[in-house]
Amino acid sequence: RLRGQIPSSIGRLTGLKECELTENILSRTIPTEISLLTSLEWFDLHDNYLSGTIMTQFGSLSNLGRLVLDSNLFSGTLPSNLGKLTLLTWLSAYFNKLTGSLPMELGSLTALELMQFGW
Repeated sequence: RLRGQIPSSIGRLTGLKECELTENILSRTIPTEISLLTSLEWFDLHDNYLSGTIMTQFGSLSNLGRLVLDSNLFSGTLPSNLGKLTLLTWLSAYFNKLTGSLPMELGSLTALELMQFGW
């Protein structure tokens, strides 16, 4: 099991298409350098101890098809710019501490096949 935080140097992996760091003991926030991974299609961080808000930088990942943030400690609201991810087919962030309502912009996600939120 991996421990600690995701290093900011992950932003150097610009050709990365899939990143699955599930069921580890990763903590703190997701580094903003994630926004540099413009080839990323699948990002799965479920079952960790990641915290903070869900970053607006995800909105710049135009190739992202799956975003899975389940079972972490994320708080706050969902960023409205997730609605820019027109290729997104999976959006899942259940078992977090999210509040507020779903952004209207999520209505633009016409490719979405799965959306999961909840306690």
